[in-house]
Amino acid sequence: MKIIILIFITYLSLNNLLIAQSIKKYQYWENMNPAEKEQFLSSHQIDKLALQFYNGKFTVSDNNISFKFLKILTTKSSNLIPFYNYLFNKICYKADGALSETLGKYCFRMIINNTDYVINYFTYDRENKKSNKYCYQLYGNILGYEMYFKKEGTSDIDYNFGQLKEYLNNHFKKGSTQNKKTLKLLYNVISSTIKNMSK
Repeated sequence: MKIIILIFITYLSLNNLLIAQSIKKYQYWENMNPAEKEQFLSSHQIDKLALQFYNGKFTVSDNNISFKFLKILTTKSSNLIPFYNYLFNKICYKADGALSETLGKYCFRMIINNTDYVINYFTYDRENKKSNKYCYQLYGNILGYEMYFKKEGTSDIDYNFGQLKEYLNNHFKKGSTQNKKTLKLLYNVISSTIKNMSK
């Protein structure tokens, strides 16, 4: 009996270490100190629109320049992802009206192009913040809306809900239990949104 308990404790310890390492290897804008942020902001790789938006000199709305900006933020970008992820999430939290209706394909792009970072961020967000709406819930609502229209044949995103689940499940087959839990929570929100849209 003692051996079984010892094995179980060892398993939990190793699993927690795996989670911590998985989350630690990513930088999140919210955790950076001012010097680290300044280093990012001084990079010549950052798009001018991103800096303008960050400094309150550009407003995202339902127009072509905003769509160009959203495409830039959701491109595969290992060097700039902490900053771009922060900006994109900020847009998603504040969006309403016509803009919010266009965000589904960009949430999809962000997940597909930066899969490990985004899902690890969702896990970090739900485990470390007290919030009325976690980031995975925000994405889930927006993606659920988009997946409903994919089901109806009026969305041009590449995957339907089943295909997105298959992609993410395969990608995180050997991932941490916490990320797998995050995926289940994300799927539940997407599914609920699709069902509500269907009523």
